[in-house]
Amino acid sequence: MMLRVIAATATPPRGVLLAPGVALIIVSGPDRQGGAPGISFRGRALPAPYGMVTIETEPNALQIAAVRLPADQQGDPPLLVENGSGEHLPLYLSELDTDPLAIAAGLDATARWRLLEFLLNFCSAAFRLGRSPAFAQLCVRLALDCTRNAGIATVEAHVLTGQVLLSGLDVPRGSTLCVIRRGNVAHSTTVVLETGHLQVVPQVTSGDLILACGSDPVVWTVDEPPIVPHILSLRENGRTPGSVARAACRQAIGRGPRTGRAAQLLREMDVLYPAAALKIDDPAQPIGGEVELAIPDGDGGMFIAGWLRDPLRMIDTMDLATDAGHVALTSESIVRLPRPDIAKRFATAAHRGTDAKQGFVAYVPELPGGHTVQPRLALRLRSGSRIDLTPGPRSMGPAAARDTVLGCIPPGYVTPSMMQRCIAPAAARLHRAAMQVRDPAEVTHIGKRVAKPVASILIPLYRNLGFLRFQLGALAEDPDCRRSEVIYILDSPEQRNEVEHLLRGLHRLTGFPTTLVVMPQNLGYAAANNVGAREARAPVLLLLNSDVIPTEPGWLRTLMEPFARPLVGATGPKLLFEDGSIQHAGLHFERDEDGIWFNRHYHKGMPRRWLDAQRRRDVPGVTGAALAIRRKLFEQIGGVCEDYIIGDYEDSDLCLRVHAAGSLITYVPEAELFHFERRSIGLHTGYMRTHAALYNRLLHHARWDRAITALMAEPTPARRRRA
Repeated sequence: MMLRVIAATATPPRGVLLAPGVALIIVSGPDRQGGAPGISFRGRALPAPYGMVTIETEPNALQIAAVRLPADQQGDPPLLVENGSGEHLPLYLSELDTDPLAIAAGLDATARWRLLEFLLNFCSAAFRLGRSPAFAQLCVRLALDCTRNAGIATVEAHVLTGQVLLSGLDVPRGSTLCVIRRGNVAHSTTVVLETGHLQVVPQVTSGDLILACGSDPVVWTVDEPPIVPHILSLRENGRTPGSVARAACRQAIGRGPRTGRAAQLLREMDVLYPAAALKIDDPAQPIGGEVELAIPDGDGGMFIAGWLRDPLRMIDTMDLATDAGHVALTSESIVRLPRPDIAKRFATAAHRGTDAKQGFVAYVPELPGGHTVQPRLALRLRSGSRIDLTPGPRSMGPAAARDTVLGCIPPGYVTPSMMQRCIAPAAARLHRAAMQVRDPAEVTHIGKRVAKPVASILIPLYRNLGFLRFQLGALAEDPDCRRSEVIYILDSPEQRNEVEHLLRGLHRLTGFPTTLVVMPQNLGYAAANNVGAREARAPVLLLLNSDVIPTEPGWLRTLMEPFARPLVGATGPKLLFEDGSIQHAGLHFERDEDGIWFNRHYHKGMPRRWLDAQRRRDVPGVTGAALAIRRKLFEQIGGVCEDYIIGDYEDSDLCLRVHAAGSLITYVPEAELFHFERRSIGLHTGYMRTHAALYNRLLHHARWDRAITALMAEPTPARRRRA
């Protein structure tokens, strides 16, 4: 039972319907020294929950009890209510007032506030009325009528899922907050922040009320202005615009999810109001250092790179710090490497040492406080002193950030350990973010489409268009290709007009129809083929590079012949270098000196008619430069894996998933094509100027080590199963 004391004048017994099945019963009579009136129905006391508030008056008292009404109301039997004089008076359920605000009739402001406290603290929880719009409206009307109006509370940011940061709140000491919305009521369990009149409360919008419950009840009305204009105009105590809101948001976010407008707000703050960069590069100082790169990985982690010189061994530990906390950089999270440029710069410094590894890279998977582009590298000396290094502001999209992480270390210094511990985790998260930011592809059909194509030829294009005329001319001369559909997927959308003009001109010359799919941005080989496959209509997909040209007609029909065997899921042709020697006669795997698997092509560099390359056989894999696969199988295994960066190892990954699905892969030497390899990827700076190849190789090895070991241990893949 809950008991509250409220001053008011006596009123006759009556009842008010608070919500369906819940009533407030008002009993008048002499004060019974805290005793609760008995309320019964058909000889039985009403069950819990049961709460009551007593209103002291002279000479009588007014008692208001909250009860759950009985379910059996046939015949309108009365409740028997005991008043202060000990009398049991009938109250018929049909006489209950349906306007909840009638309960406050005749009460002054103080009494109404006590009644509102009773409703908020007991009734909302005991009868689960917190989600009732009618109950919320009753609380709104009482709050506006009986509390001090403190004006407007402004939404500064949405800092967590279901929470917002408000300014303009001057919450009295000892008060608790309650949010009264249009449709529900919720208590706030947050505390007042240290950054002034800023408060985190459950989600509110314009027009909602924030109520401070205590000895001095106060109410604010919520206003939610456009977020960016408000940030730009925010000033407090003469400090940098936005600094107060940024610090408050970071404190409010803490270790919570970094999503939605919270992350966006912090990102905008870092860009609009960056902190000053701080480095130590004075040769006269015994310690030097700089954080040259600080790249958020988009999922709460941080990649940093730079240099440190500590010839006197004064540094004890290093932390990566934000406004919300710090993370120690251990031997697992930081890797040192040589920096000849730094060694040369400080060769004549006053303090010199023998440490050849002055560079560093580090990765922290979870940084306190969520998003920031300017963490502090805190150098803690053996005396306990602290020196901070702050990177300069730098913001970039996820694809550019990924390429920066992969390309920041000079060739020769990246080791598999450094890649796995520091570079790969950040690159993986950034690549995942880059692949998620995409608009729909644009599809254009040139010429009349083939009604029922026997194969769908998917050809990604990236910048290099030098072979397109020759390739399309060779396809147009092949009757089998004319019964197929050709889908070009342009992965360099800036060339859209040029490519469409070229394809339309070739269509007028050859009458050969094509489909042009323009990607929204460069997303790589895997994404291009997957998007093209969604446009395909044939039962067989042929993944074909734009620098592959058939030697003669009939190759496509020959390449598809092994599909007569039910267990064959994919096939690949013989590929030739431009001098006629063998470039590819099937794909297999070998380990390097570190035990890492890499892809090899059978008989690479051998003469075109090399005897062993003339045998049709099942192989561990075939290159993605020309790979035919059953469409149903392609869809079953999820298409080409998009986890690899730019274009490397996706084809062998696809082949290994074909094997994992229980299918075979057949090399078909009778189908011959020239492959002028790696002409397009050589134009991609994100691949050629980074360590993407090593990243892809290590990712491929980590995923398929056991499967490749088992596959390569077999005498031939064909012995596993025969059609």
